[in-house]
Amino acid sequence: MAHPPEDCLPVELTRDAFQVLGRDGAFSAQLGELLSYNEYQGTGNFRITLTNLFNEYYPKSTIYGSNVMILPGASFAIHFICSHLKEKKEGGQVVIVEDPSYSLVYDIFYNLGLEIKGIPVDHEGLNVHLLEEELKSGLKIKFVYSIPVFHNPTGVSLSQQRRTKLIELSKEYNFYIISDEVYSLLSFQSPLIIPLSCEDYEPYTVCSVGSFSKIFSPGLRVGWIIAFGELMNTLSSSPILVSGGGFSALEGAILQVLIKNNSFSNHLSRVLEIYHRKYQIIWNELKECTKLEFSSVQGGFFLWIKVKED
Repeated sequence: MAHPPEDCLPVELTRDAFQVLGRDGAFSAQLGELLSYNEYQGTGNFRITLTNLFNEYYPKSTIYGSNVMILPGASFAIHFICSHLKEKKEGGQVVIVEDPSYSLVYDIFYNLGLEIKGIPVDHEGLNVHLLEEELKSGLKIKFVYSIPVFHNPTGVSLSQQRRTKLIELSKEYNFYIISDEVYSLLSFQSPLIIPLSCEDYEPYTVCSVGSFSKIFSPGLRVGWIIAFGELMNTLSSSPILVSGGGFSALEGAILQVLIKNNSFSNHLSRVLEIYHRKYQIIWNELKECTKLEFSSVQGGFFLWIKVKED
């Protein structure tokens, strides 16, 4: 499982945030609200803070608080999307995954009674042309699950042409796209690749999933979904959220402090320097290995290596 190394966990920053919350008068005034049941999509103040952060990192996109839902991590969000949407469209109970893909996601889909079908990944990401051939042959699917930015485990990113084509196919063949973007902020270069949902259009079909687990701390169980229009309205009506079973407002308050005082951005810059340095060390060593095949990556946690055939 990909997770930040111990020297990249924000122990002191989190401790400082707790202290700020303990002495901050404005926070004390909100404490009763934070200890009560939360808004369906997550605390409004935190969603606004988060969308401001998104719009800073993704200046070519426009995201509002109404487009964001806060949930306890990316895995929860993926399960939540599938369980709530799998009966909303007609067709088979098939989910397309990239081959290879994030290994632990398979059990989420199996647990929900979904059938998994793999489509190969190449240097441009998910082969949407092969997907289109399957769809034209009559395959009925409910979801495409993709890691379009710094893919796990190959490290590749879905090309812009294929991003556009995948969204077009979702309209033509009536399926949802779950875009797992937990690595998208771990980029070694600018500009960042925007959330796939920000390229979506009516009828909306794309849910972008993100998390603080890879970029800050997996112990703070905070993730999000970015979706638009009626798709977000449908997700927000989930009985799980209506009954108060969603996100922890207190964890959001901790992150809100860290985002507002720039501690989060400074931390992300620091860990990116560490990851990039480690990547360069590995890359330089691998270049000396003549029996291996691999391609450079621009961010994330993964580098895919193949042994050359004799």
